[in-house]
Amino acid sequence: LVTLVGLFRRRLPWVLAAYAVESAVAAVVKSFEPVVARLAAVAAFAPLVMALAGIVGGQSLAMAVHALASRELDPGSLRGALPMLGKSVATAIMVSALLAAASYAYVVALTGHAGLAASVALAHVVASAAASALGFALPVLAARAGLDPAAASSPSVQTLNDLLAALVYFAAASALV
Repeated sequence: LVTLVGLFRRRLPWVLAAYAVESAVAAVVKSFEPVVARLAAVAAFAPLVMALAGIVGGQSLAMAVHALASRELDPGSLRGALPMLGKSVATAIMVSALLAAASYAYVVALTGHAGLAASVALAHVVASAAASALGFALPVLAARAGLDPAAASSPSVQTLNDLLAALVYFAAASALV
């Protein structure tokens, strides 16, 4: 049985690290102020891109943790992990491409701005593919390092996906808006 203090000690480092990364996300978003100043609607769609990347990364994380727990995946064997990683990323690309098409139409209908719509669509696919790879890889690497894959990976995946999605989206918006 884990004590309250034990849970606190186990979780605190990950929460502090997540806070640090989310602070970096805020700095990234702030650095793209000129893009937002050109078209304020750019800010409105950042949560959409970040949420989709977070969901996709979380699904990949769950898949990897399940495979590790059921011993379907041996953390010591990258050979076994690579096909699963490939399927995870391919699925993320398929899902995000579908959502990118829907988002493109939605953003154009809402704003009339094709460049913004293309930014959202492109960011969906790129950020989701990267989030899937990260979501799958982090628990496997944590298990290889002797850490609890679920405890170590969940906050890391979420915060790193936010950072990655913000960078991808705002960079795309800088180029296309």
